[in-house]
Amino acid sequence: AQAGCYPSLAKATRTWFPAKTRTIVQGLIASFFGRGGGAMASIVLSSFLMGLCGLSWRSSLVVMAGAGVAFAGVFLWFFRNSPEDDELANEAERQLIREGQSDSAEAPPVLPLSKAIRNPSLLAFIVQQFMNAGADMIYGLHLGSYLRNHYGIEDNVKFGLLLSLPLWGGACGGIAGGFINDGLIQLTGNRRWSRTAVGFTGKFLACFFLYAAATAGDPVHASWLLFATKFFSDWTQPTVWGASTDMGGRYSGTVFSVINSSGSLAGFVVPILGGVLLDQYITEKVVDGEVVKVTQYEPVFLLVGVMYLLSALCWFFINCTNSLDPGESSTGESDEPSVEPDA
Repeated sequence: AQAGCYPSLAKATRTWFPAKTRTIVQGLIASFFGRGGGAMASIVLSSFLMGLCGLSWRSSLVVMAGAGVAFAGVFLWFFRNSPEDDELANEAERQLIREGQSDSAEAPPVLPLSKAIRNPSLLAFIVQQFMNAGADMIYGLHLGSYLRNHYGIEDNVKFGLLLSLPLWGGACGGIAGGFINDGLIQLTGNRRWSRTAVGFTGKFLACFFLYAAATAGDPVHASWLLFATKFFSDWTQPTVWGASTDMGGRYSGTVFSVINSSGSLAGFVVPILGGVLLDQYITEKVVDGEVVKVTQYEPVFLLVGVMYLLSALCWFFINCTNSLDPGESSTGESDEPSVEPDA
């Protein structure tokens, strides 16, 4: 049921916000509050509910799930499909949002599959998102065991705080990426290469900081370096959303669902591969006269670094102006209508 949330959000941001600030909005919603919620989860669950309040993990999950149900009710009550459906939106706001959008009646209501699979930018985008989402598995799947086993952290409060640091980095990176992306587009007038520059640079720098984190000598330094890793990795997230909206037009939800599905596939495949690597690199050592097994996490960090690098390279093959919506320009590079499209 959760799978439809992000594609719907991609469509909602196109419906509710003008193009000039859309990437900033997507950085705030999807990256800052999305990653921020993930970062708060470990603090609320481990540090607060289990550590300070003494609840069991089962009771803690019930509390957190109850908050989600309450929010769902609030969202159902307040949200409207479009500004035209909301009496609080005035006509000037509607015109600002609709500026530069075209809704040709000749376009099919659903994106044809044959057209989607013939789009080379979309195919490169699918590979990019597979690598991007696959690399993220280390934060949700292995980071907790890495901090527990590699550094021997037992204190739940400290554990929850350190575990949250990388996701806070992603939240901050999402905001930075949104502003940088929209700023570059306005500065250069070139939407395609602005998005490529942000996407490539973020993933490339994430490789560097991931290596530094993997060789850190203590958990605090490692967590802060992973904060930096996630900062640069996730400053590309608004670019992903923005490029999906650019390419999809009225089909933004469909395009993002295709992209997100490739990431979900990575979420199924990469953890298996990561588990195999961890099993293959278990060593034994003697501690207090007893033989104990030690898991080596370096191969998993290497796998994630390679995926970051491949994700970075994919951005050179993604042309976000190659629109799948026949009602919108597929070659224009600028937000300004006075700029002539490239031949």
